[in-house]
Amino acid sequence: MLIGIIVIIAVTGYTVYIVVRQLIKKCKVEDTPLRLLNERYVQGEINEEEYNQKYSFLTNRSRS
Repeated sequence: MLIGIIVIIAVTGYTVYIVVRQLIKKCKVEDTPLRLLNERYVQGEINEEEYNQKYSFLTNRSRS
C-alpha cells in the first residue's frame, strides 16, 4: 500500500516537472530586434553610425 502511494506521488511529481519545464522553454525570450542589433554591434558587424541609425529607427517605431 505504501509503495503504491509513493509511486503515485513520484509519477505525479515527475509529470508536474515535465509540464513546468516545457512551459519555461516556451516562455524564453526570443531574439528581439534591439537584442540582435546590440549583438551585431558588439561583434563588429556594424559600426557606431549604423548602430545609432538603426537603434533610433527601432526605438521610434516601437513607440508609435
